Amino acid sequence: AGGTMDDSAAPAVESQAAVKSETAATSEAGDSRAPAGPKVSLEPLLLVAGDTFKVRNELKAIGGGVWCKPFDGWVFSADKRDAIIAALDKAGTSYSDSAPGTHAASAQTSTAAAVEAAKDASTMASAGASLTVAPHKKAVLVTGDTMKVKDVLKGLKGTWNKTLKGWVFPGSQRAIVLETLRADPTNIVCEAAASTAGPAAKRQKKSAEDAFIDDDDSD
Repeated sequence: AGGTMDDSAAPAVESQAAVKSETAATSEAGDSRAPAGPKVSLEPLLLVAGDTFKVRNELKAIGGGVWCKPFDGWVFSADKRDAIIAALDKAGTSYSDSAPGTHAASAQTSTAAAVEAAKDASTMASAGASLTVAPHKKAVLVTGDTMKVKDVLKGLKGTWNKTLKGWVFPGSQRAIVLETLRADPTNIVCEAAASTAGPAAKRQKKSAEDAFIDDDDSD
């Protein structure tokens, strides 16, 4: 009887041992897992760029769009594609349906082509312009006989500033502006430091006022 009891108990003991072994293995596997990190997702977006100012109200009406200054355009989620196309069609706006990620590359290519075209135009111009290139705050200011090289400055994407009576460019374009204007050997292009005439003039005016007051007090 005793032998029979031992034989029947053996499978139960083996079963318990197997369960313990499986539990231990599962526990070890769980301990070896890396802690769960923050969850992120990559979502496709649509960039509407170009002459968007004319259709800004239509784009705003779609909802969910955000103006993105670095990309110079409106950013929407991908599910707004049909609504965007419908809005542009309704507004009678022509558009090109570019492949994702090509807008930035296209913009860079366009800028590079514009610079090369401006250099070519400058080389062939023989403008004979006398020009000054000087820093203005964080920008670059071109003054002088700018009318003679207006097309070249336009080609470099410059902006005419009526108050400063010159063409303004981003500070990062200083070398390109100088190189392009000097591509025409008949131009005289001078580099100037930032002007300090304004503050000096103010100080001189104040000194004159102080002197007048002193003379008045002395009478």
